[in-house]
Amino acid sequence: MADSTLDSELFVLFDFWPGVARHVTTLPAAFTTAVETAVFGPGEKICIRNSGTGIEGYSTFIYLQVGTQNSANLIAAKDFCVPGSATTPFVVTNNPDANVIVKTGSPFVGVALAASTNAYWNWYWCGGVCPEAHVADLGGNYITDNSVAIGPMSISDCGTGDFMGLSVTGADTEAVIGMAYAADP
Repeated sequence: MADSTLDSELFVLFDFWPGVARHVTTLPAAFTTAVETAVFGPGEKICIRNSGTGIEGYSTFIYLQVGTQNSANLIAAKDFCVPGSATTPFVVTNNPDANVIVKTGSPFVGVALAASTNAYWNWYWCGGVCPEAHVADLGGNYITDNSVAIGPMSISDCGTGDFMGLSVTGADTEAVIGMAYAADP
């Protein structure tokens, strides 16, 4: 099936990652810059209100490390990342062929805020509305497998370009990661 897109204002993510997000009114310095040495604890979460651009509401972020990224598509803003191993949940990949979600139905997903590389740490959007007011690069279209309908969404391996994207939730191994307010165009 050919890929399509869904605008960032037409869906929300559910935060199923462990831990409670700490509410903040300002984001950490260099928030979208990946770093080699962790500045925060693995899996630390923060939450901030999104207003002014995009949907009004709260956005949750989680601090994760890149394991091995997809060599065909290096991690960039708006890429979906998921645990690459059941034993290291805070180490993620954007490779649809080497992820835990498709294999086990894990609901953990994070959206990259910016480019990153193997073994680097960064914040990822993991819940709530798209934080367009805080991270302009996250606004706009997200890849789908051209099957998204209004209602529950999951992550799937999109056919074109070896990307992970949004899909309808169907099989036992597909976990709900959010809700779509509209269908693929």
